[in-house]
Amino acid sequence: MVEQHTTAQTIALPPAGSPVAVRLICCAVDRPTRVASIDGSVIVLSRPYHPCRSVASGEHVSIVWSVDGQMVGTVGELREVPGRTPRWHVRVTDAVAPAERRGDPRFPVYALAIIRTEAGMIPAHVVDRSRTGLGCRTGGAARIERNAVVTVEIGDEVVRARVVRARPAGSSLDVGLRVLGEPD
Repeated sequence: MVEQHTTAQTIALPPAGSPVAVRLICCAVDRPTRVASIDGSVIVLSRPYHPCRSVASGEHVSIVWSVDGQMVGTVGELREVPGRTPRWHVRVTDAVAPAERRGDPRFPVYALAIIRTEAGMIPAHVVDRSRTGLGCRTGGAARIERNAVVTVEIGDEVVRARVVRARPAGSSLDVGLRVLGEPD
């Protein structure tokens, strides 16, 4: 059994045959697939339906699955995507268990987004998500006010959210958003 260590607890990667959902940076939706095998820190997946474009080695992907009714996930890089073979090889770079104090566990994501505020558009990376929120990083010069209601575009997905956190994090701005629903 391959395990990844986290600060919350140790979780096992999903075994062969397990249903999982994957998301690439270009997709705004999770794509269902299954684990074909585990090879060390590489999860081999049956190639999911992916209409966006072809994928290349080195692209980031998030993988989520259920353990005892709780969503857990990992982030990795596509290690190789051989021609037309039916497998994706994802080298795991981080595994996450649900945080024990949260009602809605977060899991890692790597997706591009646009945050629309009254002042304009701010490019962002979504770094984690839960059932009720998103964690994002923007450039350090971005100005986002706490409690502001913003619109977030992740591919074709558009949601309204309230800013619950906006604090400097090195050269970035760490932004926490509570999802309110779809825009009016």
